[in-house]
Amino acid sequence: MTDVRTQRNRVLAQVLPLLALALVVSGVAAYLLLGPSEVAGWIVAAVGLAIAVAAIVLFHRFPTAEARKLYPPGQLGLARVGFWWLAALSQGPAFIALTLLMDRS
Repeated sequence: MTDVRTQRNRVLAQVLPLLALALVVSGVAAYLLLGPSEVAGWIVAAVGLAIAVAAIVLFHRFPTAEARKLYPPGQLGLARVGFWWLAALSQGPAFIALTLLMDRS
């Protein structure tokens, strides 16, 4: 179980900073969309979405097939759903800015 715990901690140490970076990039995209440059905002929003997707893909590669057997039924799926929610929430600022932008026109 220690090997799985080590593997999980390593994956979390990679995924959580990526999701935090996606949140920051989404905030910058929101600023750009509502302020200086709409085109740059769209580009930065796409980059933030790509970072969030990369984090989810990285998390879905954990754990290895033999380590999956050590988890009780439903526990791994619940963790994956939680990370999908974090990825969606990290895109919140850009989504809100896009809805405000569409409301302006």
